[in-house]
Amino acid sequence: QDNQALTQAVQRLGRIVESLKSFAQLDRAEYQRADVHEGLESAFTLLEYQLKGRIRLVRQYGQLPRIHCAPGELNQVFMNVLRNAAQAIEEAGVISVRTYRDEERVHVEIADTGRGIPQERLQRIFDPVISRKEERVGLGMGLSLSYSIVAQHQGRIEVESEPGRGTVVTISLPIGAA
Repeated sequence: QDNQALTQAVQRLGRIVESLKSFAQLDRAEYQRADVHEGLESAFTLLEYQLKGRIRLVRQYGQLPRIHCAPGELNQVFMNVLRNAAQAIEEAGVISVRTYRDEERVHVEIADTGRGIPQERLQRIFDPVISRKEERVGLGMGLSLSYSIVAQHQGRIEVESEPGRGTVVTISLPIGAA
C-alpha cells in the first residue's frame, strides 16, 4: 500500500512538472501558434489541489484553431481567472469552461457557481486591489494583469456577475495571421 501511494505521488509530481513546463512555455518563442485547450488543461492540473473533491470541472470544448499568441502569458490569464473562480466557491460548486469560435476570434468562457460580485465592485474589477486576508495584506494584481495581457493580444475580457449567482468571465482573442 505504501508503494502504491508512492507511485501515485510520483505520477502526480510528473504531471505537475509537465504542466508547469507547458504552462510557462519556457522553451518556446514568445509569440507563436498555440493551442488554447492545452493552456487550460495545464492550468487545471496546477489548480487540482484547490479543486479536489470540492469543485466539479465541466469542459465544453469547441473546435478551435491554434491562435497566434504568447502562450505563457495567456496561460497566466487562464490561471488567474480559474483561481478566482475556485476561491469564489466557498464550499462545493462547479466551474464550467466553454470554448467556441467565430470568423475572427476564439472565445473562452469560464463560469463559476460562486458567491458572485457586487455591482459596485464589478465596475472596478480590473483595478489593482489591496486586500486583507487574516493577518496578511496582499496586492491583488491577477485581473488587472490579465486585462493587460488580453489587451496586448488585441483581445477582450468581460465579466458578468450577480451576488449569489456566480460569475462568467469571457476572454475573446483574435485567431491572428495565418
